Amino acid sequence: RSSGKNKRNTKKKEFNVKQLLDVLDNSRLVTTYAEFHHTIKLFNDGHFNFVVVVGRGGIGKSHQAKEVMGNVRISGAATGWGIYSTIAAEIECGNPDPVLVLNDLSPTYFSNDNAVALLKDLTEKHTPRVVQWSTDKANQANLSRCYSTGARVLLLANDFKVNNEHLLAILDRTSKVIIFDPTAYEVHKQTAKWFRRYCLEYAENLGTQISTDEINEMFGFVYDHLPAIPRNSFRRYQNVVEDYFAYPDTWQEEQLAVIYGGNVQQVLARQLAADKSYKSDRQRGIAFAKEIEPSVDEKRLETLVRQYYRLRNTLGLRDDRIGPNPKLR
Repeated sequence: RSSGKNKRNTKKKEFNVKQLLDVLDNSRLVTTYAEFHHTIKLFNDGHFNFVVVVGRGGIGKSHQAKEVMGNVRISGAATGWGIYSTIAAEIECGNPDPVLVLNDLSPTYFSNDNAVALLKDLTEKHTPRVVQWSTDKANQANLSRCYSTGARVLLLANDFKVNNEHLLAILDRTSKVIIFDPTAYEVHKQTAKWFRRYCLEYAENLGTQISTDEINEMFGFVYDHLPAIPRNSFRRYQNVVEDYFAYPDTWQEEQLAVIYGGNVQQVLARQLAADKSYKSDRQRGIAFAKEIEPSVDEKRLETLVRQYYRLRNTLGLRDDRIGPNPKLR
């Protein structure tokens, strides 16, 4: 997280997720599941009233919330009225301090003034907070237009760009904005906790069986190519299982085409970066040069080695970010 004295840049009209770390004093980068789990637990224990978690899809944000908070109901693509009516219904049933977990907001959320005002009410620091809905919709639903509540909110959102001044203002008012960005290897370690069970259940649903060696082969395949998957997610592993059963003879080729794309030099650079038989990136660069031009001379070899380095850097390939392949549970 950046620690500049003056984070806010009011002249900038749009921010991506990582730039929020430089804009909001209440933002924090979280890269491990252990730390993310702890953050959700702090919210669940009542330390924060409104927490926003932003991260790419498929990394288990909702699952972590359910794991920490138990049988919590998670609302998807929430609207302002949906949030208000849920809080009102809880209060009417005798629960003045409901906890809401929202899985993203409706794409049109900020076009509704009542919806924007509601989030501003919910991000007030004092308790109880007063939430309001000023249209006849409340009357038609036999609900009051105003409630006093200690409601707390956990908002789980996929990557987005902040191009709305209302959204930026609301993010600034929340207790915490968590940028959850686990590394490819961190996602891989987390997957080890459920991958075996998922494979067995998938095979059972197809009316077939799968061996431990086959499961380990699939999991090891992803591990061997982690350098090429900087935005790794649980969906990658689910896709591998799907292809394994759908294309038993060519599933690896199917996955390699997805992972590496069609650029020959990029494919080669990624494959070499994932190959642990080389002792250094220099050796990988030489192998890259000789694969591209088998009869390369010494001068041209150095040019191609530098080309490998550039591709490695451009593609975000690193040689030291991956630990041992974890054992499946």
